[in-house]
Amino acid sequence: MTALTLLATLLLGAAPTPPASVAKAVEAAHKTMKAALLKQTPKAEIELRQESGPFATVIAVAAIVDAYPGSGVQRTVIDATSGTTYGAHGTKTFADFARAHGWLKTLPSSDELVMFLNLALFDGIAIIDRGGDESIDLTPEGLRIVITRRFMPSNAGERLTITVGASGAEVIKREPLRE
Repeated sequence: MTALTLLATLLLGAAPTPPASVAKAVEAAHKTMKAALLKQTPKAEIELRQESGPFATVIAVAAIVDAYPGSGVQRTVIDATSGTTYGAHGTKTFADFARAHGWLKTLPSSDELVMFLNLALFDGIAIIDRGGDESIDLTPEGLRIVITRRFMPSNAGERLTITVGASGAEVIKREPLRE
């Protein structure tokens, strides 16, 4: 077990034994993500694991061992009941998850929402600046999330506005920060 795996297990907790459909989804996600990472770095050692995620999800993780921090990892969010996959590497979008969970009518906890968004859209490695002008609102267009994402080592950033409407994928608008 690498130090990163130990840290993730301590912070996120070990995932419970999932139903067969979820185990199958985790296995398929691991296979797809491992292939993608090996395409980037053909001789890399890839670690596969699963973690508990927010909103009753399981997170399938594929990570290049000893990769530069903030790189070499992919995550797929999996509904812990149905086995449906969501996010950048899933069969459905972040927006599909939000609509299925009623977020266009009732907002979830902002902490869990931002964590989930990071896992689903940015493989859990985005540096989200929670001290900025963050907002999570219901608008006539749907769910609107405004967050600040930072980059290392420069600490430069961008303001992300993620909109989830009644149908279709989420729309992400990126604006460089003017500091």
